[in-house]
Amino acid sequence: MGKKRAILENMKPLIFSICCLLPLLSGCGRKSTNETPPTERNRLVIRMFHSMTKGESAAAAEQAQKLRALDPGNAYLTTIVDTQRGNALIREAQARLDAGAPEEAMTLLEEGRKTMPLHAGLGREILRLQQLAALQTAVKAYGDATGLAGRSVALTELERAAARMNHPALTAELKRQRAALTAEIAAEVKRREAAARAREAQEKKSNAPAIAVETSPSEAASPEASSPEAVDQP
Repeated sequence: MGKKRAILENMKPLIFSICCLLPLLSGCGRKSTNETPPTERNRLVIRMFHSMTKGESAAAAEQAQKLRALDPGNAYLTTIVDTQRGNALIREAQARLDAGAPEEAMTLLEEGRKTMPLHAGLGREILRLQQLAALQTAVKAYGDATGLAGRSVALTELERAAARMNHPALTAELKRQRAALTAEIAAEVKRREAAARAREAQEKKSNAPAIAVETSPSEAASPEASSPEAVDQP
């Protein structure tokens, strides 16, 4: 899906530029005092298209800049230059991200948006990086959480952050984590209920009245009745 999206992104400016730059290919572009031979223009256009097809945005932007120098008033060339420069910047930001430097990637994209505010891809990638940063923060918080209640709260935040990423594998893993945590909570509830019942039974046993041994009044009043001498007398 990612490759298809990248191909479409590269094909959009290609189709757009083909439609808009036909005058350059036919040699009917804007006239200037230093007329450039049509063959040179055609060569630049072909190189630019070739670079765009291969996804070499930096090279395509360079060729488009050369064409714009030959035809400064061509707004379509300006659009192509900005589009390809932005695409090259996105690829560089992705390389920084893959290298474990998300802050550098974000800086590149934000600087690019200042000079190319109309490039939709830059804003989209900045949003993606922001979502990724929020996800990383949520993952760390979940890893640091203690206790069933704390882990449950942290997992909820992680699920919210992951929902913005639309990543099926991550969603499946979080469902597994939630099921395991739910089972732990249920087991803990049962353990506490059993412990409470045991304490209640022990308290009832401790508070039960003692059973006394009854004696007759004469036995209780006569000391001789309980002495050995009294028992031995005829």
